[in-house]
Amino acid sequence: MIHFSLFGALIGRARQDFSRSIPVDGVRDVFCGGRIGELLTEREELAGQIETLTDENQRITELLESTSRNYQKRGSEIAEYQRLRQYQLQEINRLKAEVAHYKQELEGMATVPERQRYRRLDVLAALATRTRIGAPHSRN
Repeated sequence: MIHFSLFGALIGRARQDFSRSIPVDGVRDVFCGGRIGELLTEREELAGQIETLTDENQRITELLESTSRNYQKRGSEIAEYQRLRQYQLQEINRLKAEVAHYKQELEGMATVPERQRYRRLDVLAALATRTRIGAPHSRN
């Protein structure tokens, strides 16, 4: 009795080893009622989908890199405009301080009609500085 169960176990083990050693690529509908063939077909379809997704992923990665470069370029242009605007604001403030200094000197030396004239000039200067600052004059 023990002899037959040992023999059966050896045969079962040999079947498992044999089924594992069969080259899967060359076998289609030979075993398991076509199940291996179905699995192979499914594997090929999945491999095709993986290849398609890999290609799409590569294309998307290239688009992202290109977009990133464009945003970096835009960011540097925006930063340049901000620096230019800041410089212009500093220059305007410096000129306002200079005008205020000269105004004080002139008021000390001027007669009443001259003071009124300088006040009108101050109003005109104030109106002139209210224009938009830092706007580019031409767009390329």
